Amino acid sequence: MASNSLPASAIVQDRLPDLLIGIGHTTNNALHSITFTGTLRPWANFPRDVEAIYLNFVWNRRVVDHRQRSGRVAEWNIQFEQTAVGNETGVQGHWGQHVNQVMSSVFLSQNIDLEMGDFRATTSRYKKVPDMAGASRATGALRLVGELKTPWVDNHCLSDAMHDESDFRHILGGSGLVLPMITGLDNFNIRL
Repeated sequence: MASNSLPASAIVQDRLPDLLIGIGHTTNNALHSITFTGTLRPWANFPRDVEAIYLNFVWNRRVVDHRQRSGRVAEWNIQFEQTAVGNETGVQGHWGQHVNQVMSSVFLSQNIDLEMGDFRATTSRYKKVPDMAGASRATGALRLVGELKTPWVDNHCLSDAMHDESDFRHILGGSGLVLPMITGLDNFNIRL
């Protein structure tokens, strides 16, 4: 089978593979007692704005992956999710494999000084430990943080909470939120 060389511009268009939720899995709510207190407003042109940024970016054509080009891809191929998850640690592993690894390669191929990983790999002295972080590859300076939760637990569902501003702010503060680091966590309207 012939392989297909994929540059970063192709990789960033891929969707994340679905979680393979194990037969045994947590049903517990893991939200922290944190509330987002900043301004909420719709981003009316989000899909169009993302597309414009993608189309206007000057992509380096470096190859970051190879995939089978033709023929039937067997179900045991590693392009399909094979690892079952049952709790937040499993979700973090899935994120590390499919987001941190991939996007760190994309950033490196594009000469962008950002690598994804766990929070302790940064030089930040922040006392709490967010589930994921992005940092300068050169200095370890923190650029973004995020919390990951088990999406199959009803209390973690952003779309279900959108009709109740209080619930929505609680979920934004306690899970799934990726925060860009400008000067520190105190600037992100998060109340503990």
